[in-house]
Amino acid sequence: MANTYFRFKQFRVNQARAAMKVSTDACLFGAWVAATLKPFVFSGMALDIGTGTGLLALMIAQEIPLFIDAVELEEGAYADAGENFRDSPFRDRLRLIHSDIRQYRADNSYYQVIISNPPFHTSSLKGPRAAKNLAHHDVSLEMETLFDFISMWLSNEGYAAIIYPYNKKGIIERHAASADLHPFATAAVSPGAGQDFARVMYIFQRQPAEKVNESDICIKDSEYEYTESFKNLLRPYYLAF
Repeated sequence: MANTYFRFKQFRVNQARAAMKVSTDACLFGAWVAATLKPFVFSGMALDIGTGTGLLALMIAQEIPLFIDAVELEEGAYADAGENFRDSPFRDRLRLIHSDIRQYRADNSYYQVIISNPPFHTSSLKGPRAAKNLAHHDVSLEMETLFDFISMWLSNEGYAAIIYPYNKKGIIERHAASADLHPFATAAVSPGAGQDFARVMYIFQRQPAEKVNESDICIKDSEYEYTESFKNLLRPYYLAF
């Protein structure tokens, strides 16, 4: 049975009711986005689309003094995120919204940062548990819908971050181009030494970058230990580092 909570250095994530638990991918994504944007973003509003337990919002809030709207549809995840936000030292900068992102309309005009760890699976068989299906499958948030939303609500100087399976790289870039969004930074993620890339992380912006910050991240080395690059990114968060 999975733990009902995950403790970080500055906050704790309860996950008893959420269908999707804290994962290494999500932790890496949050840490990479925070580390990449910290030199460029100093204030403003951010939006976490499909916040789940609130993990990404908490990670970003720890490193960048943004006010963050976090939108979640699934009941269990919404309940966990509410508890996690209330118990965090960043509670005054976090607002949880129970909504389907397809019906959501922002109070403020635009967001400086938009982040999302969206559902991945489009063709695999759906199981009997509705909440987990909602979290796993993009029936609730198709890629085109996500990019259209980002294009509508991202400020002209803003940044939008997403993570998807690496094999969707081509379609991601086509949808981004259609939404007039351009890569600012990208990282391909391999779970272990000698293994194929499994995930790709992007940060997009409105204007084409003079040079895209491209990197590869391997989570574990040939000895099955966390790599230094992974540990450096997660050091602000993981108790073990």
